[in-house]
Amino acid sequence: SLFADMERAASQKRIHLRLQHSHPLPLVMLPFDPDRLSQVLQNLISNAIKYTPEDGDITLSCSVQQRLLTVTVTDNGIGILEKHYETIFRIFKRLHGRDEYSGGTGSGLTIARKIIERHGGHIWVRSIYGQGTTFYFNLESKIEL
Repeated sequence: SLFADMERAASQKRIHLRLQHSHPLPLVMLPFDPDRLSQVLQNLISNAIKYTPEDGDITLSCSVQQRLLTVTVTDNGIGILEKHYETIFRIFKRLHGRDEYSGGTGSGLTIARKIIERHGGHIWVRSIYGQGTTFYFNLESKIEL
C-alpha cells in the first residue's frame, strides 16, 4: 500500500510517520480517481520525508465533514518562507540546489496542484521557516458521505 511504502521510506531516516483520521473514511465512495489521489499523497509525503531531518515527525491527517474531504501532511522539517508559498507550486521551481535534499525535478507539487484542481479541489501550504510545514488539500464530493 502507499502508506506502507512511505512508512518504509520514512524509517530509513528514522522519521515517525503517523496516520490520523476522524473516523473510518469511506474512500471507496469518493468519486475521485484513486490513482491520481495516491500520486498527490505520494508527492506530499515524499517531500515531507525529503525535507524532514532524521528522527523527525510527519503526520498524515484525513477528515470528512458532510461532503468535504480534508487532508493535511504536516512535518517538522526545514520549513518554507511565506514568500515562496506560490513559487513551490510552479513547474521545475526548486528552492534548493538539485543535489540538496536528495534532488528532484521540482514537478511534484505542480502535478499535485493540477490533480487536486482537476478534481475541483484546492491545495495550499502554511509553514514556519525552520520549524515545519503543513500542506492542505480539500475535495468536495457530489455524493453524501
